[in-house]
Amino acid sequence: MTSGWNKDFAEVLDLFALAEQKIKQIEHVSGRLKIPSVNQLRYAGKHVLDAMQEDVETELYQRSIAGSKDHCQRAIYDAMEIGILHYRAAIELFNKDYRTVKITEILPDYVDRIAEIHAIINEIGTTADRNSTKERADKHEQIQQQFERVQDIARHFEAAREELNKSKKKMKKEGKYRALKILYLILAIIAFVFALFYDFPWRRDGSQGRTPELPEKMQPVETDTTDSSTSVDTTRPVPSALPGERPL
Repeated sequence: MTSGWNKDFAEVLDLFALAEQKIKQIEHVSGRLKIPSVNQLRYAGKHVLDAMQEDVETELYQRSIAGSKDHCQRAIYDAMEIGILHYRAAIELFNKDYRTVKITEILPDYVDRIAEIHAIINEIGTTADRNSTKERADKHEQIQQQFERVQDIARHFEAAREELNKSKKKMKKEGKYRALKILYLILAIIAFVFALFYDFPWRRDGSQGRTPELPEKMQPVETDTTDSSTSVDTTRPVPSALPGERPL
């Protein structure tokens, strides 16, 4: 009886320690203590106390030991589930930060990794909908592997931020140049259309078949082409001839 009792409680103790380790791991990752997992360990402790009051041969003892193990495994599952959801939120933020960048140029496996995460999340959701302690307990080892995979993917994405930031900055700079080119093109088109259709005064005069009149200050000066040395002033009176002189 003593040997069986020691073996049972040793197994419970190992699971309890593993669950505590996982809870601390998720607490470190997310920065918060996860109450559901802690509650599962509390339930496990209660089953241990119940088992200690019973003989190893009794059915109540067996149910209490089994219940204690299930709650420890459920605590592990809940902790890993919360950890996966934490990394999913981090990946969603990553996608939002680089929605304008071609991520596959830096992370060629990006699409495959996102599909893998979605598959894990969907499986977790299916298990969570059943809300079965026994089912979650049975999957505690599987979800640990899934958590490690999601964690690796999230860290891989985070490591690519530096290169993605460079690409994002470059695209932003190119976008500014492209916007300026478009603006210059629009202004050029507006200027061309304005010059083509605006009714300028000289264009209006030319259309009527006459030379446009110049301003008064720009009128040409008429010059006298006659020889001043030979011109005769007819306005002046001709003097009469003096005595003894012939008249002109």
